[in-house]
Amino acid sequence: MLARSSYPAGVPCWVDLAQADPDATDAFYRDLFGWSYDVRTPEGAPQRYAYARLDGLTVGGIGGPAGDADPSGWTTYVAVGSADEAVARVTDGGGRVLNGPIDIPRSGRVATCVDPFGATFSVHGPPAG
Repeated sequence: MLARSSYPAGVPCWVDLAQADPDATDAFYRDLFGWSYDVRTPEGAPQRYAYARLDGLTVGGIGGPAGDADPSGWTTYVAVGSADEAVARVTDGGGRVLNGPIDIPRSGRVATCVDPFGATFSVHGPPAG
């Protein structure tokens, strides 16, 4: 695993897992992979969210689903120059936007989408500004 501070546009840059019981999910992956957790839930968030860590590096996130539109399971985030421009291209290309774009404090701007063939993915860009 490589430590990185940035990703070029079009490259997967983050993974996280939404499950109804984040505590049980944390325990499963702690036992499976040896992950530890750093709870990072922003104030007012509807569900707990934690960074999964291994050997001092952040490897992904685990939390509860943020809303009804959020799929349960792993989500891959792809780096983009602008989440707003990316969601416009998603809909222009026949895909759908499930939620967002929204700003995530200390992280960036994200949206969850579905491609025209049914695959779910998310985009991650810099904060709007």
